[in-house]
Amino acid sequence: MKHNLLAERSQNGIQTVMLSDKDKEEIEKRIENLKRSEAQFKKSITREGKSDKASSMRHASAGFEFMITFGAFLGGGLYLDYRFETSPWFLMGGLILGFSGGLFNLIRSTNSPDDKE
Repeated sequence: MKHNLLAERSQNGIQTVMLSDKDKEEIEKRIENLKRSEAQFKKSITREGKSDKASSMRHASAGFEFMITFGAFLGGGLYLDYRFETSPWFLMGGLILGFSGGLFNLIRSTNSPDDKE
């Protein structure tokens, strides 16, 4: 049956090649090396075998926390300026505090090890 398949392929224009035992061993070694390289590459992409999706979600939530902190302080500054008619001083203070607080929280959450989660 194997010979019939080879004969069919050769009739369709595909040429078959006979390999020596040495060539077969060489190809098998190359395949094994490629499989090892692929496994190492996949492991290097993910953090020590953990899902890369979890890492992405952690960073996305850190960015969301930054936006919430920044927006809350900015909104608070706008409200205080409206309330006490001191435009733009509380807005500027809220802008500075919101940005620095959000940045601090962002750095703290992205530098924390994965085990703390």
